[in-house]
Amino acid sequence: MEEVLDAQRGGLLPDASRARFLRHRAICSAAGSTPLNDPLNHDTVGCVVLDADGHVAAGVSSGGISLKYSGRVGEAAMYAAGVWTQQSSSDSVRVAVSCSGTGEQIMHQLLAKTVADALALGGEDDSVERVKGVLHRAAESTAGFGESAVGFVAIEAGEDGAVHLGHTTPSLAAAIWTARRPRSTRFILSRKREGAPIAHQTHYFPTT
Repeated sequence: MEEVLDAQRGGLLPDASRARFLRHRAICSAAGSTPLNDPLNHDTVGCVVLDADGHVAAGVSSGGISLKYSGRVGEAAMYAAGVWTQQSSSDSVRVAVSCSGTGEQIMHQLLAKTVADALALGGEDDSVERVKGVLHRAAESTAGFGESAVGFVAIEAGEDGAVHLGHTTPSLAAAIWTARRPRSTRFILSRKREGAPIAHQTHYFPTT
């Protein structure tokens, strides 16, 4: 493998990536079957948007995971898994979702679309409970990949608007910005209570 990495020097593989790969492989070799304290994953960046004309959009960019199998495709590249937008048949509710976490769990659950389906049915209190139900099922269904580690940010636009944050991980960070108050960005660090399987927050805003 070192020969392959050396051949990539000066090309598409930055020296920092090469060094990180070798460090992570050394950590795994030394750990054996011992749980790792140094995570081998990288951060995901996601975004959901509602524009002035009422259109929604979502995007996601995954940092991936070290030492992955050659050819592995993560959730960020799969619609309905890592990212999804939709509107109800009456166009009364529009939803955009972006996900982060263990890709195999997210893909197994088609998490982005499942959350969007729950929100698109409408009903303020009902939609929150439906989304919490999606999270509880996600916490129980790990697809054989360790503990549940998924999260999402979603925007729901109907008569009123809402930003939903949900996760089975210990924490999830997000920020909310609106053009109506461009200098007033809301920063959020959601943390799961000790012993709780999920965490969820909803932040409401007017759409008119």
